[in-house]
Amino acid sequence: MTSHPLPRRKRKAVKFENHAEAYLKKKYPQVNGWNLIKEYETVDGKRSDFYVSKDRTRIAVEAKNVSELQKSHIEQLDLDASAIRATDRMMCIPSKTKIKNKGRKQAKELDIKIVRLWGF
Repeated sequence: MTSHPLPRRKRKAVKFENHAEAYLKKKYPQVNGWNLIKEYETVDGKRSDFYVSKDRTRIAVEAKNVSELQKSHIEQLDLDASAIRATDRMMCIPSKTKIKNKGRKQAKELDIKIVRLWGF
């Protein structure tokens, strides 16, 4: 019986999520009281790539390995963050990802912090 490897696109997405997770662990260390949950899912099925929390701060984080950030990506993060009652929202993207002005404006209006991760 042979196992089926993940498609190349999925492998790259998983690799980027691992890169984002390393960044989050460094920025929000557990030793300082931060909790990091990967693939956090609510009762109604909404899912965030990462959920970071400490005391009353709750951060919904999406890691998107895309060449261009779309309005739909921002809207999805906003919906997921609302479902988990996040106090903050963060979108991690590769450093070369393009963001159109409309997307940047929408992210600013929704108070979504866009973080460009280098080395990927």
